[in-house]
Amino acid sequence: KTTLYWFSGTGNTLKAARMLAERLGDCELKPIMGELAGDRIELTGDRAGILFPLYFLAYPKPVVDFLARMENPSAIPLFAVVTRGFPPMGGVLWPLKKACRRKRTNVTGHFTLTANNDVTLFNLDSEAVVASRMGKLPAEIGRVATSLDSGRKKFDFEPLGWIRPFRHKPAYLNRLKGYGKKFAVGDSCAGCGVCATVCPVGNIRLKGGKPVWGDGCVLCEACL
Repeated sequence: KTTLYWFSGTGNTLKAARMLAERLGDCELKPIMGELAGDRIELTGDRAGILFPLYFLAYPKPVVDFLARMENPSAIPLFAVVTRGFPPMGGVLWPLKKACRRKRTNVTGHFTLTANNDVTLFNLDSEAVVASRMGKLPAEIGRVATSLDSGRKKFDFEPLGWIRPFRHKPAYLNRLKGYGKKFAVGDSCAGCGVCATVCPVGNIRLKGGKPVWGDGCVLCEACL
């Protein structure tokens, strides 16, 4: 049995998690935000996977917290599946192995998928680019599943992983409290409150019928 722990802001990673669960069979999907809301985070299943989008060459803040609080008394092996926009980018594997060594957890795989919804740092992809990437996703999921089922360790190469220390903490983790201040709405906002509902960290509240962002933003872009 495989347990897949997922974090997704705009939906790409959740789609990938659902596709991988269907491909592997006998899977349980658990949202990382749900795990963080509990008192303990203990890995379950015969093997476990964490799925998340690449943020500043590494982890979204909720995934950082998940790894820090993760318990693994049964020594369940762990793999990671990362969605990213630009193929060479990523610096996940080394800090993943380091975090898992502390928890006596064996890392058995690290896979990257090309899918991107980041519109705060990059331009919105054209419909043709989106269709092309989504069209390739089933084959990429198949590659991941085949590798996992083989029982052999597989780690996708991250040629620009050496940049991570200069980007992840300085440009992301150390600046989280300021990100919420950069979001606002115009007169066209209908005050429906959907953005506040979907915010995974509860960082948005309605004030006078309009959303207001607090200082707990993790830059997931779910509100966008």
